[in-house]
Amino acid sequence: MKKLPNISYVNGKSETRISVSDRGLNYGDGLFETILYLNGTFILLEEHLDRLARDSRRLQINLELGVLNHELVVLSEAIKNAGILTGVVKIIVTRQFMGRGYAYVKNSPSNRLLQYYSGISYPIENLKGVRLSLCDYRLPANKQLAGIKHLNRLDQIMAHNSIKKPFYQEAILFGSGGEVVECVSSNIFSVKDDCLFTPDLGNAGVQGVMRDYIISGVAPRLRLKTVVKKIYTEDLLSADELFVCNSVFGVWPVIAIHVKEYAGGVITGTIQREINKLGYDTLYQ
Repeated sequence: MKKLPNISYVNGKSETRISVSDRGLNYGDGLFETILYLNGTFILLEEHLDRLARDSRRLQINLELGVLNHELVVLSEAIKNAGILTGVVKIIVTRQFMGRGYAYVKNSPSNRLLQYYSGISYPIENLKGVRLSLCDYRLPANKQLAGIKHLNRLDQIMAHNSIKKPFYQEAILFGSGGEVVECVSSNIFSVKDDCLFTPDLGNAGVQGVMRDYIISGVAPRLRLKTVVKKIYTEDLLSADELFVCNSVFGVWPVIAIHVKEYAGGVITGTIQREINKLGYDTLYQ
C-alpha cells in the first residue's frame, strides 16, 4: 500500500483535508509542481516557481509567490524536524471556489496545498539506461493548455498502464498527428551529429523543468546546440543517442526502443554527470 504524505499543509495550516467544493477536485482547475527535496534543499526551486508563476498567469489564477515562499520555509523546517531529509515535495495550486459552475473571475485567488513524501530511490540500473515502449494512446492537441503542468492528468493515467514493467521503464507518447511529444512522466531528447533535439510542445505535452534547465543552462555550458522541432519516430530511430529526463529522477540514457538498441552515448553521459552535480546520483541504489 502506498503511503500518505508525511507532512501536509493547506493554505499555511497543517491539514490533510480540502473542501468538497475545491475547484481542483471538481474541475482539475489548478496546477502542480513536483520538487525533489534532497538533504534539506529544494532542487531547482527557482525554476519550479518560475514555471508555476508563468502557468498561473496563463490560467488567470492569482498566485502570491511571497506567501508560497514563506510556506515552503515552514515546510522545510518541518521536514528537518522530522529528520527524513530526502523525498518529494508536491505543490498544488487551485482556483478558489466561486459558486457552482465553470465560471470564474479573472485573476481569482488561489488555494495552496503543500505535501511532503519522504524517501525516494530508483534502481541503479536506470542510471545506465532504460527501455522505452511506444504508447498507442494519443495526446489531444490543445494550444491553449500545451506546456502547462495542470491538474488534468487523465492522459498520463491512461497512458501509464501501457508501460509493460519491469522490462520497459517508460513509454513514448505521440500527438494526434503522429509526432513525438514526450514520455509518460518525462521529456525526451535525441542526439544527432553532436546536436540536441527535443520535441516542440506547442500543441501538447508538459514543458518540464528539467527539460528547460538542460536547454537554457546545461547545453550552453557544454557548448551544445539545442533544436526544438517536430520529431517523429523515424527521427528517434536514426538518432545517435537518446535520453529522458525529469526534475525528480534527473537523466536516464535510453538503451532501447522496443527492438531498436542504442549504445551508451558520450554526450548523454556528459549531460547526466552535469545534472548529477545537483545530487541526483544519490537517489540510486
